[in-house]
Amino acid sequence: MISHALMEAGHQVMLIDRRDIAMGSSSATTSMLQYEIDVPMYRLSEMIGEEAASICYQAGIEAILEMKKLIENTKIDCGFEMKESLYLAHSKKASVWLKREFEIRNKYKLGVKWLSASEVKAKYGLICHGAILSEVAASVDAYRLAHELIQLNVKRGMKVYDQTDIDQIETSGKNPRVILKTGHSIEAKKIVCCTGFESTKLLKEKNSRSVLHLCNGQRAGN
Repeated sequence: MISHALMEAGHQVMLIDRRDIAMGSSSATTSMLQYEIDVPMYRLSEMIGEEAASICYQAGIEAILEMKKLIENTKIDCGFEMKESLYLAHSKKASVWLKREFEIRNKYKLGVKWLSASEVKAKYGLICHGAILSEVAASVDAYRLAHELIQLNVKRGMKVYDQTDIDQIETSGKNPRVILKTGHSIEAKKIVCCTGFESTKLLKEKNSRSVLHLCNGQRAGN
């Protein structure tokens, strides 16, 4: 997605991957696209304020809609479908804070509806203690989307190298350099690491603390 955005902006792009292309989390994901992050909105509001939290959650909704637009514009066949999502409370205790979560999402008009335990059972046949029904969600074959998007950009001049292992990244010179395990190097104006927590092995800066904190949140329901 980032390489596509860079190509759209007119940059010369080279994509390298230690594995086969898209054989990391792209091939293992459930491909359920939901706007929630790991920290519930009511808790995030306590950390950064309600308006800032609503911006974070609204950005997730906008991202799903932007992906829909991208797939339609590029005519990529990857099984993309808009869906609704159901966020279940698995216990009475969880239903208390999930109802609070619903109230703040509803306050900022995120397209949610509260369903009682009886409504969930009648409509979905599931036993729970209440749920948030969100109108914006989607599903997609992420592995196929990745390959189709990469193929589209290869035709436009993007270079792609898989089975290419990075040893280190040097940032001391005028331009940053990627040093490969083979000893070869790649010099660029900018380097974008799209490897999740594996990035911490390549970058000297300790910049993952806040990310780790946000990913340690817990969700109620399944």
